[in-house]
Amino acid sequence: MKVYLGNLWEYLRTSFWFVPTFMMLLSTLLAVGTIWFDLSFHFSRRQLPFWLISANAENAEVLISTIASSMITVAGVVFSMTMVVLSLASSQLGPRLLRNFIRDPVTQVGLGIFTSTFLYCLLVLAWLLALADTGVHLRLSLTMAIMLAFASLLMLIRYIHHVSVFIQADTLIQAVSDELCSAIDRLYPDTYDKETSAPIAPHDNEHPGQSLMIPALTSGYVQAIDLEGLFHFADEQDASLQLYCQPGQFVIEKAQLATYWHQKPPEEEIDTQLNRYFIIGDKATPEQDIVFSIRQLEEVALRALSPGINDPGTAIACVDRLTIALGILLHRHFTSSHRFNDDGLLRLTSKPISFENIADAALNQIRQHSQANVAVTACILRNLAMLARQAVRSTDKQAIEKHAILATNGCLEHINEPVDRERIDQSLSEVKSALHQSHGQDFHSG
Repeated sequence: MKVYLGNLWEYLRTSFWFVPTFMMLLSTLLAVGTIWFDLSFHFSRRQLPFWLISANAENAEVLISTIASSMITVAGVVFSMTMVVLSLASSQLGPRLLRNFIRDPVTQVGLGIFTSTFLYCLLVLAWLLALADTGVHLRLSLTMAIMLAFASLLMLIRYIHHVSVFIQADTLIQAVSDELCSAIDRLYPDTYDKETSAPIAPHDNEHPGQSLMIPALTSGYVQAIDLEGLFHFADEQDASLQLYCQPGQFVIEKAQLATYWHQKPPEEEIDTQLNRYFIIGDKATPEQDIVFSIRQLEEVALRALSPGINDPGTAIACVDRLTIALGILLHRHFTSSHRFNDDGLLRLTSKPISFENIADAALNQIRQHSQANVAVTACILRNLAMLARQAVRSTDKQAIEKHAILATNGCLEHINEPVDRERIDQSLSEVKSALHQSHGQDFHSG
């Protein structure tokens, strides 16, 4: 249930309709509340606070109508601005980064406050027309409409400033980087300890009983997997599960999601039961997929390296942000892919993920597309040297050395200038020296 709620929340906060709709609902409740307040004070003949605006029915109708028409006009302008910004961001930085702009709170609240103010004014105007000949003055409702209009103007200024800053490449790269670091803290919260995090002995992968292939019932991207649910299901059925997919991976209908090893005949529709623990949608999401944000930064870097844009500075900024994430992962503990119950029986085997897997996803394509670019390759090697000084696990050091050698060899094949070749060779030497210095040493922060 927790996985499904998390997936639902991710869907809601990356949609353009949720926050504006929620704000319109609040504005409806606010209109009902202020009108009820005004009517209660009128019929009880109690005195309202002096600072509430007072106007006759005709003037109040004109004022509310003016605010309503202005708000719907501004809402149209804001929507047009948003579409232009989305178009520019899509063409310059990549369509996958549109998600970051859509889920941005300022963007959602900016659109919501104008539409909700418009709806509030419509509701108050309807009551003003209905009470025109009764002598009732909706003073609180009128005052609230003016306050909402003032707040909307402030929000318009804030929105214009925010959009002009947010559309900049550096700001967007920073936002994606922050999301990536948050995903690391969420998915890998435990710090690596060399003494307590000893390597797990290899498992023989032998499963008791008969095997049954579990196919996917639909095609799409694996958005989330309820590992806890699968573990408890297998334990209750005295069975074992081996998974063949990870969050973020694309699967087709009837592709093998898992193998179900069972001692007793499985229940009917076991395929349907187990597929409920896999959330498969039309696009990847960052809920459980750490590579999602890496792909976003990677896409910005690849577009910057394309001949049509040729912006190495943006690519270098992406490499720097990816290095921050890799540096955090060097000190995080990766959980075992094997899960056992209290009796020591293997119940769930998931696809393992390691620092090397994530480093490959972060650096492979950028390294391949920057082979003829000395500045970007030198940046990759310089950052790998920083990572090498912090690496503790031997597998992490091997991954760093692998990418350093691949980046160097690829670049040297495409450049002939002796000065540039010497610079790349020297950068590789720094990586190897850093790896040698960190051999057998623990990194202590602070």
